[in-house]
Amino acid sequence: MNPRNLALIPTCVALNVVLGRVVAELALPVFLDTVGTVTATVLAGPWAGITTGLISQGLAALTSGQMMWLAFAPIQVLIALVATAAASRGGFANAPLAILWGALCGTLGGLASAVISYFVFGGVTTTGITALNALFRYLEFSLPVAVTISSVAADVLDKSLTFGFTGLVLRALPLRLASRAAFVSDDSYVLRDIEHPRRPPEGAPRVFEKAGPRADIFFDPKKITVGILSAGGICPGINDVIRAMVLELHHGYGVEKIFGFRFGFAGIDGGCGYDPILLDPAAVRDIHTRAGTMLGTS
Repeated sequence: MNPRNLALIPTCVALNVVLGRVVAELALPVFLDTVGTVTATVLAGPWAGITTGLISQGLAALTSGQMMWLAFAPIQVLIALVATAAASRGGFANAPLAILWGALCGTLGGLASAVISYFVFGGVTTTGITALNALFRYLEFSLPVAVTISSVAADVLDKSLTFGFTGLVLRALPLRLASRAAFVSDDSYVLRDIEHPRRPPEGAPRVFEKAGPRADIFFDPKKITVGILSAGGICPGINDVIRAMVLELHHGYGVEKIFGFRFGFAGIDGGCGYDPILLDPAAVRDIHTRAGTMLGTS
């Protein structure tokens, strides 16, 4: 696990526990105890989100003295998986999309929670949800129906707020930190000319396709092998570029095999005898402090 995740997970766990306790003390019919789970998932992937969620659930049970919360641990896994799907499809790009994904997550989570709440606790869980159950029972709904309606309604509201708030935070982060969530639409363009005469030109303006991370890419990064070479004249910063590429491919995209071809295009000619070298974060850790290119050039 990289250092960023080691710092991110405890921060998100604290966010879950603190918000969850505040909401519980106020007896609100929501939870807000998965904001950290969603945030960790989007920034560092599903395993970071699942780890955050499970640790949070355990701490919430221990600090509150109510071990019943451990029964809802599977919901944290479900939330992390839905957040992963949302992030991969640009679901946090704007507020309406984030809220819609939150509502979907709330529907699925509410149905799963209703099953746990009914069969394990007889419909008696948090103060806010139990009050909703009592209301629907007063309206002569059966206990299973009352528990299901209460759980789904509360979860849809809760996860809509959670995903909406998380999206707001992610969109405020620098692109480097939020690269998993800040996808660029395929319909985004940059104008070629930013200055025009007073009279607008006829026809559509000339544009370039906007660069940046896409929600959908053609290849599965975990199944590809990437090769890097440097050729031509050496200019300052080549090692910085190589290092940045390796770190982004490894941490940002999950590419497992990255090779450096030595001495330019001669490195891809087997007859020249220059074997490629394996590049990983350890191999490029401090190359930015050295001049030239670690791969050599042609």
